[in-house]
Amino acid sequence: MADKKAEEPEKKGGIVETVKDNKKLIIQAIVVLICLGFMLESFAFGSKNKDTDNTGTTETLELVGVAVQNITIMDYRPYLYTNGKLNESVKAELIALDGVEEIIDDGARSVVSLSESKKANEVYSYMKRRNISSYTLATLGMPAYFEMTLANGSAANVMGTRFEYMTEPVSKIGGKMLMRLVIQTEGERPTGMTSINPLLSPMEFGTDAEISESTGKTFYYTIPWESRNLDLEQLGQEFGEGNVDYARNENIILSFPLSTQEMLNKKYEYVETITEMAITTKDDFTDRDRVIADFGEGTTFMNSSLIIHSEEEPGLNFSYETKYIYTVEIPENIDGYSFYENSAEVVAGGERNETIPIMIKANVLGETVFEILSVEEKEG
Repeated sequence: MADKKAEEPEKKGGIVETVKDNKKLIIQAIVVLICLGFMLESFAFGSKNKDTDNTGTTETLELVGVAVQNITIMDYRPYLYTNGKLNESVKAELIALDGVEEIIDDGARSVVSLSESKKANEVYSYMKRRNISSYTLATLGMPAYFEMTLANGSAANVMGTRFEYMTEPVSKIGGKMLMRLVIQTEGERPTGMTSINPLLSPMEFGTDAEISESTGKTFYYTIPWESRNLDLEQLGQEFGEGNVDYARNENIILSFPLSTQEMLNKKYEYVETITEMAITTKDDFTDRDRVIADFGEGTTFMNSSLIIHSEEEPGLNFSYETKYIYTVEIPENIDGYSFYENSAEVVAGGERNETIPIMIKANVLGETVFEILSVEEKEG
């Protein structure tokens, strides 16, 4: 870090006009990107599909279709555009990073100038971990040949090409992004795109996570049908609002189907609803023996579920299972994918000491995890 600061006077003492020109180019790029969203470039040319009419003349077949493809990140521009203007303390922190040359304010945003394109993903990751979003212009490459789906469901071959797109640098150069493209072609040759949408892909990650905090226990109770009338208000007062979750089940499943006439005949005073295979009773009715006498042996009374979050055992007279809640640290990188949420809550089947094996389900784009869907204790 000290070596970099010693070099700064030489690096940043260049011609003023050059800095102004750089800023002008950056601002122009921003304006163009906002207006266009993306630009096509360097189309490949090749054979065209032709239709021949009765006069013998040939016409190029124009097609529009949809393709979902893994697109290669070929290059980034050596700039990062932020959503908002950076404050001076953040600027000082960023300018000390290897690869950051200067930071220029442009209206409501800042532009971070980089020494080379390959620094884009690295500096982007550093900023994202500080909740700073940034974007750059990427050159993306399609496969050499691929298929797109037409409106009638048929497939057409398309030649690959390169295009430019404003994106978060979610991967190192050479990485891939899954994208949905609406493509216009003349024969096999693409001539334009009316829509470009990056797509998140579901993935699973297994790792051993360090425990940062034990945040309590969860008690899972099985409540028999005849005991379903719990005093939830009292439980809430005892264990705290939000710490009691009750899923009440009123259903009684019959062992054989009832005919229409039997349903009419068996609509006893305690029966709330009745169908061919099930009944529910009035809330205050709890007589199992009466139900069995009226509907026969083999009748199944559905249990209810009670969940209580508490440091101490609640002491209720029902069977239960205990699980433990821990806050764990999410590594910054797992299997080459970058994570920006640094912690998660995990429910474990027993007491754990320093680490827990976890399975993370997440949505990713490129090598960036955009959304953690769930974090669970890994079985086995």
